[in-house]
Amino acid sequence: MRLLLERDANVLATDSDGATPLHLAASRGHAEAVCPLVQTFAAPVDAADQYGETPLHWAADHGQAPRSSSLASPSPHPRPNLNPNLNSNTDSSPDQAAAVRLLLSLGARVEAAVTKGPLVGWTALHWAAARDHTPTARVLLELGASADATDQQQQR
Repeated sequence: MRLLLERDANVLATDSDGATPLHLAASRGHAEAVCPLVQTFAAPVDAADQYGETPLHWAADHGQAPRSSSLASPSPHPRPNLNPNLNSNTDSSPDQAAAVRLLLSLGARVEAAVTKGPLVGWTALHWAAARDHTPTARVLLELGASADATDQQQQR
């Protein structure tokens, strides 16, 4: 990745869903990519995809869920699966909670809410709770996420 960026790859480039390289790095818990994307190459930490979701939402969506989790349901807009060894909706790297912590330390807004689509109002904590990602939810709560945040249907 560093080689691409050193050769002027566009950190603002988006895929068909509006996701940036930072969204993808965050969704896989790649802190070694998240940090330089933001600090060295000035990728916006709160960049929104076509649904108004930020890299923090993507990181929380891919938190640490066991394969058999009863709450881990398919996403209404599934993330691209760049790693064939991971199911993009329920598995994750063991570094997701660390990626969430890093994004917040780099200025991501813990209460940023989805602004478009069927999940308007969802925060990263909503994603972590819906996926049963306990380590990620703990980090979000520790760093200021509101347990009382509601979505557009006034649900927590």
